[in-house]
This record gives sequence, structure tokens and C-alpha cells, in this order.
Amino acid sequence: MTNKEKEILQQLRKDVRSKSQKCYNTSCKNLAIRSHIQQVEGAIRKIASVDRKIVQVEDSDYFTSSSWYFKEKGIKQKGDVLTFWGFCNKCDTELFKEIECNSIDYSNYRNQVLFSYRGFLSEHYKQEYNLKWYVKILQSSELTEECKKRFNNKYIQYQLIVKSGKFTKSLLESDLKRESKNFQFINFQLPRIDICTSTVYSLPTAIILNDTLLQNLEIRKTFPPISSSIFINLIPTNDALEVILGCHADKNIGGKLDLDKVKNYNQKAKIKMISDILIRHIETWFVSKSLYNIWKSRKMDHEIIKQMEKYKPAHMKSKHVKFNIFHDIIN
Repeated sequence: MTNKEKEILQQLRKDVRSKSQKCYNTSCKNLAIRSHIQQVEGAIRKIASVDRKIVQVEDSDYFTSSSWYFKEKGIKQKGDVLTFWGFCNKCDTELFKEIECNSIDYSNYRNQVLFSYRGFLSEHYKQEYNLKWYVKILQSSELTEECKKRFNNKYIQYQLIVKSGKFTKSLLESDLKRESKNFQFINFQLPRIDICTSTVYSLPTAIILNDTLLQNLEIRKTFPPISSSIFINLIPTNDALEVILGCHADKNIGGKLDLDKVKNYNQKAKIKMISDILIRHIETWFVSKSLYNIWKSRKMDHEIIKQMEKYKPAHMKSKHVKFNIFHDIIN
């Protein structure tokens, strides 16, 4: 790929990211604001330093060899800590007020859905703008056909991801509006660890791209998920780390976490499981400066990124991880 093509691709990506987005509430016509994946004055403030900083996993430039790096960020600076264009201010405030208060019941199903919904939307937003980027690439008159072909499979892949995401989004919204129960969750507490996230991932699934699937992708607005969404919420409080894990309740959807099994893990096994998820499956998380400085003093900061790179390929997602990012962090 030429430098000129890289410049064009970067500009197309920048153009997609810079466009304003309407509120995710379909009955609202306002523009979306940047929403944090968790409450700034709650969980995020709990682990921020005196100078209101945290350290988060940041995406590298698309064309660099490493996918991620750690970056120190202020909790209210431009390009804020893990934000996404979700709802307008009014809709965001109204929808999430139950989990933006001082006293939260983390075992309550509706609250579990709210935390997971917000984390899910953060990822869904990223998938949507990636799809828009691939559309721009395929429509570009400046790129060669050879260059475009490299992104054709990505376009098909993200069509499926986004349309499956819309299906899951509708199930989450059904639970919030009609009190259905399309998901199952567990909640448990661990000793305080200065780490925070609300996000979602799915296990890799092999898909045969036949003509029927390709036709359905063009026609259908949503697609039932082939593999379950797995929700993870790590919420630091004054004296504990609240953990909410969840997945689809539908027995016909594979790729779930065995939540009953996880519930019976001892504390050490639960902490190692969370470390494995962070290494193998997700990159949307941040930690306190004090925890990061411990890692840095032990030369673990570069090793964590190295481990994430190692387990990035789909065939590595089910492999055993020896490394534990919380080794000797909990006494």
C-alpha cells in the first residue's frame, strides 16, 4: 500500500469520525453528546488521581505495528475517558439516572441491563463508524480497485456485526421498556482494584459467506447473533470492585459464559478470569495512575500490551493465558 493510499484512508476515517450523530433514541431529533461508559462523578472519579487523571488503553494509529498503548488522560479533557456519541444530554440523563446516584443495587436486573446497555452502545458506535469507513473506502474514486478489494471482506464482516448489534440493541431496549428478560447476569464483589470498564465482546465464530447470507445481509435490517454477546462491567466503589457479567438468555445462542460456574469460582479464580478477559477479548478499559505505576515499576506495562497483541488473532481466543495482570496486586 502506498503512502498516498494510506493518507486517503486516514482522511476517510477522520471524516467518518468527525461527523455529528443523532441521539440513539429514535423518537428524539437532538444531536448526541459524548457519553462516558460509566459515571464521571462515580466510578471514574473513584480511581482518578488528585490531578484528575487515569491511564487507559488507547487505539494506535491504524497503520502502526502495535494495536494499543497506554495513555494518561484527564477525566474531563477533550477526547475524554472512554466516551462515545450516544444520546443527547436530556435522553442520557433520563435513561441512566438510576445508575448515576450514590446508592446503586448492582444485583438488580434493570441496573445490570443499564450498565451493560451503555457499555454495549459504546462498542456498537465504534462498529457503526467502522462500517461507514469501509463504505467510504469502497465508494472512493481516489483509491485503486486493488486497494478497495483489501477491505471488501471487512465490509461484509462489519455489516454482519452491526446488524447483529442492532438485534441485541433491540433486546436490551425491550428489557428496559417492557421488563422482559432477554439476558442473564451475575454480580459479585472483589477486593478494591483500581480498574474500570463497561463493555461487551463475543467469541469468534466461523461463518460461511454463501450467496444466501450475502443476499440477506443486503436485505435485512437486523440479524440474530451467531454468538452470544458477553457483557463485563467492572465498577470500583469505595471499598470493593463490583463485577457484573452477563450474556444472552436464549439457549439457542452459543458462545456464552457459564455464569453458574463462574459464580462458584473462588476469589483467586475470579480475578484470573477477569485478567484473561482483558488480555484476550477487550481493549475498552482504564486504571488508576497508581495501579499503572505499579505495573510500570515491574515492567509489566509493555508486557500487558504484548500479551494483548499475542491473543488478538481469533485462533488464540480460546488458548490458556499464563500471564496475570493482577499478580501480587491483591494481598
